[in-house]
Formats: sequence, C-alpha cells, structure tokens
Amino acid sequence: EREADLNKRNIEIKKLKSDLAQLQKSSNEVNKRIKSDALKQEVSDSKTSESKCDRLKQSITQLRAQLTQAVAEHRQSEQSLRGLKIKTESALETWIAKYDADMGERQEEFEQIDAVYKIEKQQLEDLETRF
Repeated sequence: EREADLNKRNIEIKKLKSDLAQLQKSSNEVNKRIKSDALKQEVSDSKTSESKCDRLKQSITQLRAQLTQAVAEHRQSEQSLRGLKIKTESALETWIAKYDADMGERQEEFEQIDAVYKIEKQQLEDLETRF
C-alpha cells in the first residue's frame, strides 16, 4: 500500500511537472507574442511619428515661405503708401502756399481799395459839408 501510494504520488508529481513545463512553454510563447506585438506597435508608432514630423516640417517651411512673401508684399505696399502720403503732403503744402499767396494779394488789394474808399469818403463828406 505504501508503494502504491508512492507510485500514485510519483505519477501525480510527473503530471504536475508536465503541467508546469507546459505552462512554462505556454507562458514563454505568450511572452514572445506580447514582445513581438509590442515591437511591431513601437515600429508602427515610430513610422507614424516620423511621418507626422515630416508633414509638420513641410507645413512649417510652407508657412515660413508664405510669411516671408506676405512681409515682402506688405513692405512694398507700405513703401507705396508712404510715397503716396509724401506726394499728397507735398501737394497739400503747395496748395496751402498758393492759398496763402492769393490771400496775401487779395488782402493787399483790399487794403488799397479800402484806403481809396476812405479817401473818397472823406472827400465826399468834405463836399457834403461845403454844399
């Protein structure tokens, strides 16, 4: 009976060892599959990231070119507007000078006419007082 019990336990130990070996083999396979999947995912993520970086770099380059072009256009426009402003200011100053000169001449003419008027008025008053 003891030998039968020992035999039974030996069979059970062999079975447990076999189960343990099978479990270890299965575990190793799962481990390898998980590592493989993780590596594939890492490679995929890396490629996706590189692709996204490349697109962003292209976008940055394109936007910088657009910015440079816009700045150049705006500088040209600003220069043109400054020229127009200077031209307009110059024309305005010319018109103001012309106006001032014209008003000066008219003032002189007015003063001469006023002086003649005053003289003639005085003469008229003198004549009216005589007659």
